[in-house]
Amino acid sequence: MKTSKSSLSILSLAVSALLLAGCGGGSGGGASSTPVKNPVNPKQEQPSTPKQEQPSTPKQEQPSTPKQEQPSTPKQEQPSTPKQEQPSTPKQEQPSTPKQEQPSTPKQEQPSTPKQEQPSTPKQEQPSTPKQEQPSDISKQANLSVYNQLNLRRQACGFGGLLPNQELEKAASNHANYLLYMGQHSDVYQGHSEYKVDSYSGIDNPYYTGNQLSERVQTGSNIGKKALAVNYNYRQVGEDISAFYIPHTYFESQNDINIALDSLNGLLAAPYHLASMVSPNFTEVGISYGRIKRPGVKDYGHNFTFQIYQSVLEVMLGRAMGTPSHKSNSSVLNYPCSEMSYTTEYELTNESPNPFGDKRDLEKEPIGQPIYILGNGSIRVSNYKMVDAANQPLSLLKLTSTNDPQKILKDNQVFLIPLKPLQPDQMYTVTYDVSVNGAKATHKVVTFKTMPKKLM
Repeated sequence: MKTSKSSLSILSLAVSALLLAGCGGGSGGGASSTPVKNPVNPKQEQPSTPKQEQPSTPKQEQPSTPKQEQPSTPKQEQPSTPKQEQPSTPKQEQPSTPKQEQPSTPKQEQPSTPKQEQPSTPKQEQPSTPKQEQPSDISKQANLSVYNQLNLRRQACGFGGLLPNQELEKAASNHANYLLYMGQHSDVYQGHSEYKVDSYSGIDNPYYTGNQLSERVQTGSNIGKKALAVNYNYRQVGEDISAFYIPHTYFESQNDINIALDSLNGLLAAPYHLASMVSPNFTEVGISYGRIKRPGVKDYGHNFTFQIYQSVLEVMLGRAMGTPSHKSNSSVLNYPCSEMSYTTEYELTNESPNPFGDKRDLEKEPIGQPIYILGNGSIRVSNYKMVDAANQPLSLLKLTSTNDPQKILKDNQVFLIPLKPLQPDQMYTVTYDVSVNGAKATHKVVTFKTMPKKLM
């Protein structure tokens, strides 16, 4: 059985100031399934949802596809093999007779053998990622695939594209590798935190950069020996994480790109994560995907050991100081949208924080792909309905700022949540009326298709 954990953390400048002053926390949780063995989880404070500026749709800039640089392998210089000169044998003169002088045997000079310098082997730096089961270029391809898919979906639905940012990419890489390192050595999953719980966490973890998100995007001097220094001067920053724990049979049947995209679909099916991932307030992104093989797990009932893999997809979203958010020509945006040609997830088995609070266990009672509605002012959604391809209606929950148990949503955000999983590879239609700032309501129609059935 495939299990997952995902988590969400969002900071704005104001929240960051509070965090730096030691006045509060900005980390939350995210979509997940079954926790790892004996997880030690910190008290998860609610993610501080960024102030929603009125979207008004982006000047649609085509996403700048990140320049894929090959991993920097130090140039290996070949040892300089000196040119071997033959010893210079002097011309032998015949002795002159009668004076019998011994032939003058010149002083035989040894061939000049240049000093053999050892080849200059550059200092080999430790790789910046835990030992991976796949070449690093596979992770780069997975990162690029996630970047392209996220951008295409955001742009199709009017939320605006994201530009790649090197500082956010380093921050994402540091924390993803921190979690992967712990996955190799510990049963503890820390999500957005990097606090000290054992000899593989906190500053003892070579990828440590700080317990708070604000510390990880503006690192100080106290970081792990393999961590990269980060200095992102942000107006707003958010972090979304998806971690999968999957048996080796699933990994062997899938490639890393598919697993990374599956992680992306999962994040976009979790309400609070979805709102973060498509937020017009974010204009830049850094992505890091990786996986490791966890220690074998003993099945005592059948007396054999089975292998579990762990993958981590970290998406670090931001908006730099002085950069405006995306603006939209439409007063209302939604995801999924009819203009999007990509399939969505069909079920969600966990999100932390839970959008139902303690009223529903999503692992036991999964939900379907939610429909996110974002307005450029206070919105009121009415007359909403969802039907499948056979025109059969589905029960929906309308989640708003007034009934949100986590108090994360604002008055310009509404979710329509199917109370049962959707069917895979199926078309769905959603209709609703929406009023912005008390104006006359407009009628909206959204169609989308779910992904094919998963292997697990």
